[in-house]
Amino acid sequence: MTAWEVTINRLPARNNYMHNSSNTELLLLSERMLEKVKKGKPTFEIEDTMASIDKQQLREETADDAAKKTFWINIYNAWYQLLATREKLKKTRNIYH
Repeated sequence: MTAWEVTINRLPARNNYMHNSSNTELLLLSERMLEKVKKGKPTFEIEDTMASIDKQQLREETADDAAKKTFWINIYNAWYQLLATREKLKKTRNIYH
């Protein structure tokens, strides 16, 4: 079993308004990452898994607009908060310096 499969298997299934019958592993993973960041829990395992995603899988699992928006908004928000926390930024504009 790959690290990717281990991580995905550990994630509980959830249903919410952003997910429909075309749920993908990447959408669930991005959602879990954002949840962990919001709760102040470690995300290193998910970060490692995200780093191993290949371009083909990304294209396939974010084929429609809703999936693309959900995935990238979750990832953007999670990483912004992670970077701000890790760098202990006081002002949001400093993240770009």
